[in-house]
Amino acid sequence: MGLRERRTSRTTARRPLVVNGFRIFWAVVVVWGELAVYLWSASSCSWPDGQLPATGKAPTHVMLLSDPQIKPPNAIRDDSWLGSLGGIVFDVSLKKNWRVARRFKPDVVVFLGDMLSGGKYVRSENEYKQYFEKFQDTFPMSNNVSVHYMPGNNDVGMGVSHALSKKVRANYFSAFGPFNYQTIIRDHRFIFLDAPGLVDEDYQRSATGNSYDQWIPVPQGPVEFVQKMSLEDDTKPVVLLTHIPLARPDTGSCGALREKGTIRRGVGHGYQNTFGKQTTSFLLKTLHPTVVFSGDNRDYCDYTHKASPNDMDSTDDIREVTIKSFSMARNIVYPGFQLLSLTDPWTTAHHKSYADRPCSLPNQQVILESFYIPLMILSMVICAAEKPYQPSEFLADGAAYAKLDSGSGF
Repeated sequence: MGLRERRTSRTTARRPLVVNGFRIFWAVVVVWGELAVYLWSASSCSWPDGQLPATGKAPTHVMLLSDPQIKPPNAIRDDSWLGSLGGIVFDVSLKKNWRVARRFKPDVVVFLGDMLSGGKYVRSENEYKQYFEKFQDTFPMSNNVSVHYMPGNNDVGMGVSHALSKKVRANYFSAFGPFNYQTIIRDHRFIFLDAPGLVDEDYQRSATGNSYDQWIPVPQGPVEFVQKMSLEDDTKPVVLLTHIPLARPDTGSCGALREKGTIRRGVGHGYQNTFGKQTTSFLLKTLHPTVVFSGDNRDYCDYTHKASPNDMDSTDDIREVTIKSFSMARNIVYPGFQLLSLTDPWTTAHHKSYADRPCSLPNQQVILESFYIPLMILSMVICAAEKPYQPSEFLADGAAYAKLDSGSGF
């Protein structure tokens, strides 16, 4: 057998081994990257029922999600191939995240705004209907789960003209429901606030120079709603839900679970990082919430609003939790959500009637860039090294063999 035949024979014999090895290797890689890492993230978190006093009755489980930021249905088609790939990865990761979250079997699911990344730009009712259908396809719900929504600045916009705002808000209302409302969950008053609308009304109030005590509220607006809520039953604990976080010092710490930085004041076209100081004081003093949950910032923040010792009307210290983004975001590594357990408030005279816990999710982009792509490149290199000899290589091998044969003297 010649040199060429021997090399070809060895390559041919080794190929099934290499191919089968790659099949097993990539089966393990895909199972780990698409299933195991998500199951691991789910197993590392649980409902905080153990922090509540035993009452003989199972706690009510509320799941809080913020900033899913569903992209428009036509966004992928309009992008470049690289943008389309990024959009597909984003959509797929959201569905994977929701499959993990659903394993916790919540009784109630609350979306803290920015359900849609471009809801404020949609004008056609039919286009908005398709957009909402994509949202529902991403977040399928069991029939026994109660779902609540509240608007974010990307859902309804901020600082836009009245005519445009009216059209956008009509689309939102037809799909997601009311802007300001209250619902009772396990004898807790959950107050859902139209944060973008409150910012717009606050600008109107500030322009007049009036305080909130002097301001005549916009009919059916958020200020009027908050004032009405203050007149209702005050024996039940209040859980305030707002897309935009409350004001705090720029140096205020967000706790050890935040990935980086803190929440600072800032405003720009269509967004505002926090409410103003007067608006924050108005909300806390009027509603006296037991706890506040907010979104929008994308990163986690656990901050306590301290009562002012110089203000006789000041409320007690109030904890605010800003929920991590449920979708991938530039300024965080890991998306997440919040688990909230509730028990009957009258059975916990000396204990809190709620307990909450943040949960982290895998970052699909990190898995793709740090895991799949490097392993794919490595696989291609190995495959290239194992490729069969080309005709030119065979000829070169034959010439070398002939020279060796002639030089041997046989």
